Amino acid sequence: GSQSIKSVVKAVAEVPADSSQLLKEEMHREFQEVRLQRANIQQLEQTLKSNVDLLRESSSWQKSASTLVGRRAALMQVQQTEKVVKEMTSILRGTRDVAVQEARDMLREADEAAYLRQA
Repeated sequence: GSQSIKSVVKAVAEVPADSSQLLKEEMHREFQEVRLQRANIQQLEQTLKSNVDLLRESSSWQKSASTLVGRRAALMQVQQTEKVVKEMTSILRGTRDVAVQEARDMLREADEAAYLRQA
């Protein structure tokens, strides 16, 4: 999480300019990508929360609908919203998995840069 990002930022800052400007630039680009992924994950989480809220409201509507037409409409909305929630959950899980792997890769690269700096 935040500690991993701080470690990467520190490692990037400590890479001497004369050692490998390309490495430093690449790590900076990767860090920017992690920041974008983090914002994307937050947006996905908010979207999922909104869809879960809609599912609850639709379920309540279905239970309280007094007409057959109203119950059918509510049921259809519940079923469609359930599909959206399942898809959003899957998308969020996949996005998080990718972000975690990329953060691990960045930490490994930062460790390698630190090792090279000491050599």
